[in-house]
Amino acid sequence: MKPSSMPKLLNFLWALSFACASFAQTSTVQIRVYGGQQDDRGRRVVQLSGGDVLILSTTNSTDDGTPHAWLHRMDSTADLVWSTTIEDEPLLQPMDAVEHGDGLITVLGMRFGGVAQAYDWGWYTLNSEGDFLTETHWGTASWDLPVRTMLRNDTLWSVGTSYSNGTGAPWVTAHVWVDDSWSLVHEGAAGATGEELNVVDAAFLGEQLLILSTVIEGSRVHWMAVNPLTDESIWTYESSWADATSAVALDIQGGAAVALMNVETEAGM
Repeated sequence: MKPSSMPKLLNFLWALSFACASFAQTSTVQIRVYGGQQDDRGRRVVQLSGGDVLILSTTNSTDDGTPHAWLHRMDSTADLVWSTTIEDEPLLQPMDAVEHGDGLITVLGMRFGGVAQAYDWGWYTLNSEGDFLTETHWGTASWDLPVRTMLRNDTLWSVGTSYSNGTGAPWVTAHVWVDDSWSLVHEGAAGATGEELNVVDAAFLGEQLLILSTVIEGSRVHWMAVNPLTDESIWTYESSWADATSAVALDIQGGAAVALMNVETEAGM
């Protein structure tokens, strides 16, 4: 596998800068548009060192028309540093990324392994210049859907949903960087409830791994804290609205965790 030649991509990238004076403040919005005629979508913005950011996108605007991960590294003024695509047949969608080591970047991707393997997880590592270095895969014969990856104490933690136990459940993997590649050191279902959960987001709060999910039946939000080493549940929370509720995002601010949810009422979402 190697980065393909640069395709077109329709993606809106913006940066906001502020100029402050003694009695007035003005703002300037810079817009970057990349794109072609196919289904091309932005996915996530990841903070890198030195003020740079990594834009994760998916593009179908390739020679073979199949989805590839498309990465843009932008500096603090939203100017392009480099861009590249990552392909993994028959298709690959980027989900998240982390920076580690001496400027290395590892992208967590959801790849389609074929009818027999369905979707599984892939980690694709590039150097600081965007050159592809190595890849690692995890998955079962069932659907395995990655969501988030986080670097903590030199361990790469990744969270998503796996149907390997028959019902969608939070799945956690851990890798360490050994001999210029990621080596799997832990995997398991986290705080399985017996209900079908669709993991939406995850984050560390101290020693606890927080996982935010939507319960498929009943449309409720399920939020849990687990021990990442044992996958045992520490505490759980479920939304109590009578209306259908879905999880959206999770964030950590200081010692507090904030979860965003959508509630579908008669008046609208």
